Amino acid sequence: MFCMLLRKHLAGGRLLRLEQEPLERVVTLTIRAVDELGEQSDYRLILEAMPRHANLILVDREGRIVDCLRRVDFEMSQQRQVLPGLYYRLPPRQDKCDPLTTEEDTFRRLLARRPEDSPLDRWLMDTFTAIPPLLARELVCRTCGETDARSTDPDTLWQTFHTWQQQVQEGRFLPQLLEREGRPADFSYFPVTQYGPSVTCRTYDTFAQLLDDFYQGREQADRVRQKGQDLMKAATAARDRVRRKLALQEKEYAAAQDREPLRLAGELITANLYRLERGMTHLTAENYYEEGCPQLDIRLDPLLTPQQNAARYFKQYAKAKRRPQRANDSTGEYDDWDIYDAAEHTSDGLKSAEEEYLDAFAPEEIMAALAKLSPERRQVFIDAAIDGKSYQQVADEQGVKIGTVMSRLNRARTQLKRELASYAKERGYVTGSSAGSPSAKLGENVGRIADSGHNGSSEQTVGSNGDTQAAVRHSHATGARTPQQSSKLSGKEI
Repeated sequence: MFCMLLRKHLAGGRLLRLEQEPLERVVTLTIRAVDELGEQSDYRLILEAMPRHANLILVDREGRIVDCLRRVDFEMSQQRQVLPGLYYRLPPRQDKCDPLTTEEDTFRRLLARRPEDSPLDRWLMDTFTAIPPLLARELVCRTCGETDARSTDPDTLWQTFHTWQQQVQEGRFLPQLLEREGRPADFSYFPVTQYGPSVTCRTYDTFAQLLDDFYQGREQADRVRQKGQDLMKAATAARDRVRRKLALQEKEYAAAQDREPLRLAGELITANLYRLERGMTHLTAENYYEEGCPQLDIRLDPLLTPQQNAARYFKQYAKAKRRPQRANDSTGEYDDWDIYDAAEHTSDGLKSAEEEYLDAFAPEEIMAALAKLSPERRQVFIDAAIDGKSYQQVADEQGVKIGTVMSRLNRARTQLKRELASYAKERGYVTGSSAGSPSAKLGENVGRIADSGHNGSSEQTVGSNGDTQAAVRHSHATGARTPQQSSKLSGKEI
């Protein structure tokens, strides 16, 4: 509907100018078009590019809202309503300082009022307008060497901040595309060093080319991820169906092993037809197939004739005899009722996904190296590098930014490379020439080192930290289950 309204008012119009509010995500396009009366009229198409409150608003020459893509009434916002007929007002400005005009004295005064436990990057974003998280972390990283620092020298921080001011004021921009594992992760107008070797930076001549490649690559990555999820779902469904079919086959095989008593009951009923009458519930007969001819009690269906009872047992025997061949017939399929009937039967000898996770503890050398990491870096390394969680998932669980996760992971890997250099050399993970320095291959295969260096099934715990204990628990070996024995038909009653 809104697109049809734009076509009605702006079709054939001419773009006069494009303006942006200083340090705000508000872009105004002034368009001259012909209105319903055939007169030229200037319209403003305003884009508010806020993450959670993005909107597209059409304003007439009097400043009244013609319509908008997302209407905001009094119940949604008490500060600012966006409805047709109302005069357009800019979004309320945040009580923050302009980073491009802030002087050194003002910067130091604001820094002195910062809470001691507040991270420096959070303080920069809360104090100055138009400071995104990527820029805030980069400024802190260039000053302190890490993105989550909470204290620093005021002189050094101001110098880093002032250098960035001059770069922006002079227009010295360098379009950079950040790629992680070959996929576009972010883009920037200045070099980014906070991620270390985990992210590569590609420089472009223009921002237009940069944005084209970024969104094209992200769209392709999204398609690949969606396709992977679909394939994983299909594979999981196929695996579960095969396991149910296997469980059914094992159930049928166990039942087929107990078919001989069925044949014996049918033969004994046939031999004693002269003694039977319709309506009898059981038959006590001598089992002349065994030595001593013991008495055997056979159940009968009172609604059937003696001949029909014998035929019923022989039919059950024939069915049980055919069961092992069902898995080898032309179809090998079972209907839904068969599968439902076997739902409670568990397949012996099959490991679950959890049991197949890992089969050994980490060696003492690796656990000791993990213990030397700070709690924050250790938790990130365990979640991302060992458990295989995504950066976004780790960030959500720990309540930090994804850039912080990547920075902590990079520094944890660097420290582990240094601590485990000799250990890796002894086991052949690095060559002798490269053992003296951290190896990239070692950092990428810390988990593999842990797997190859397991020392049995004794439990290992480093310190009392719960994060390290969690790593040990994830590395615990799971033993194979003992196959259950099929129960045989026993007793004297059939």
